Amino acid sequence: HVIARALALALLTHAPVALIAQSARTIPGFGMGYVPPAGWTLAGADGRVEAWGRTGASGALIVYGGAYSRGDLAIADGFTVLQGVRLDEKASTLLEPPAARRVGGLDVWTTAARVRAESGETVILRILARPSGSGTMLGVVSLAAPAEDAAFRAAAERLVTTVRPGTPVTDKAAAGALAGAWRRQESNMSSTGGYVSEEGWDLAADGTFVHWTTSTVSLPGAAVEPTRTRNTGRWEVIGGALVVTAADGRITLPLRRQGREVYIAGSRFLKR
Repeated sequence: HVIARALALALLTHAPVALIAQSARTIPGFGMGYVPPAGWTLAGADGRVEAWGRTGASGALIVYGGAYSRGDLAIADGFTVLQGVRLDEKASTLLEPPAARRVGGLDVWTTAARVRAESGETVILRILARPSGSGTMLGVVSLAAPAEDAAFRAAAERLVTTVRPGTPVTDKAAAGALAGAWRRQESNMSSTGGYVSEEGWDLAADGTFVHWTTSTVSLPGAAVEPTRTRNTGRWEVIGGALVVTAADGRITLPLRRQGREVYIAGSRFLKR
């Protein structure tokens, strides 16, 4: 079906579909472990993200790990791992706002929504994130057809009860290769106006960073002040992801590097 195929091919393209014995798994770099639900098989894995499917079922479970200072940041990261699945945001309905709830006697952050894929398929999207110690959390994204949502929800809730803590290990070699100034720009101009949007990551070798954005709107006969943001803090690479710590918290961002290009949270940057 559409969602499972998108997860296996678009989201997790670095590993082949495989049958994996039902045993404990460890999230690379973050060290935390979990046990997948019985009867499920590994559809693909890419660093800290692993996708699971079940024969004959319409949906998938995506497990991810990261470092976060708050549960809402872990929930937000759950949406970023879905970049390979195109969803119609305008056709979504929030069923459960992000909040800490009791699941299996544990404190777990959860959210849920009814969403529609570009194919027209309607699915129930759930995200669960459980703290696992050392400032890390393990998350589970559940995507299922409405008729199978209850079974998928139960499988995801069972999975988070199996989480065991781990110790994150910084990848110094990857950090050394990533250090530098990264830039991206978007623009759109017409006779009625336009805009220019710029964004930059300055990742210093000493572990400090500056992240900034500038947006300039031009309108005929009008002066519009540019909009700017600037954030600073510390950065590191763990489990193939970019972990940044700033005044507003700590979060893990998806990272993929290709030569002089890097994708941070899905956006493409070029090295200056």
